[in-house]
Amino acid sequence: PIIDARTLEICGAESLIRWDHPTRGILPPSEFIGLAEEIGLIIEIDSRSRLKACQQLARWRAQQLVSESFTLRFNVCAQMLTDDDLHLSIKRDLDKTELPGHCVGLEITESLLVENFETTARLLEQIKSYGVEISVDDFGTGYSSMAYLKALPAGTLKIDRTFVTGVPDNIDDCRILRAMIVFGKSLNLKIVIEGIET
Repeated sequence: PIIDARTLEICGAESLIRWDHPTRGILPPSEFIGLAEEIGLIIEIDSRSRLKACQQLARWRAQQLVSESFTLRFNVCAQMLTDDDLHLSIKRDLDKTELPGHCVGLEITESLLVENFETTARLLEQIKSYGVEISVDDFGTGYSSMAYLKALPAGTLKIDRTFVTGVPDNIDDCRILRAMIVFGKSLNLKIVIEGIET
């Protein structure tokens, strides 16, 4: 869930994949994503799981279980960003489930932005034109470059959980986290902070 810090209401969620394995039970992505990428199944897995998540969100909206502004966010793998038709796939999912674009968001990790940066930025601009929110995920852990933030059509900055673990006990961690929040807000970005447990 994504919680609004002002109202403490759930305002969105991040869609995370798990494999319900017949003998090993529920497996986290770390158990199978690497293999799926290696054997060329990751795009299929991402596409199917994104559509299923959109269908679920459409049901929640129809049942009025979530507000009109509730957003569902998806992680995007490196291979998806090399697909020139990714924007068409996302538009197809939105049309099929009759969801407005502002209800979904894509999360791009900084490390994925290094290769083919200009091509990726153009692709993300096309996706954003449908109203889809673009987030820079795990900010602060990779290549944290202001040039990327300037050139990308990002509306949200997700600060990695590693910057939360020492808060509020460690004064230096508090200062770093505060500085990152101020930095993101000065660029007119929404801020999401991962890993808050209390």
